[in-house]
Amino acid sequence: MEKLPNILSESPHFYIYKLSMLLRREFLMALKKYQLTPEKWQILTAVWENVHPVNQISLARITSKDKPSISRLIIGMEKKGWIVREINPIDMRAYLIKATPKSFELKDSIIKDLFSHFNLLSENFGSEKINQLKKLSEEYISIIESFQKIK
Repeated sequence: MEKLPNILSESPHFYIYKLSMLLRREFLMALKKYQLTPEKWQILTAVWENVHPVNQISLARITSKDKPSISRLIIGMEKKGWIVREINPIDMRAYLIKATPKSFELKDSIIKDLFSHFNLLSENFGSEKINQLKKLSEEYISIIESFQKIK
């Protein structure tokens, strides 16, 4: 790695941001053949794992995206046949999102490819460190989210 300016090398937040960008690139590479982005992947996992259709607000929370971004993602995913939107019977202004048979057909393949891609990276870092990183990330994300609610 090139020598960083001191203000960056002394900032843990710079390294967290850089890690985030590098991991995003890895997700994009791992999901490329499915034409999925990390955000679309998160939406798919949410609708795959829920028995009932998921509302857009829940998807916005899961992906940390705003509602207009979620709407654009959903429209694109619907055009590709990954998901379908249904009008929410409780609130006719809102949609509920569910997975299509097409997305379920590829679910195992997508998960297998994604995990095998990241297992290569994890093996070099070590599972104990990965678990520590996950736990610390969860804690820090929780703190950031609680501060954002205050604002």
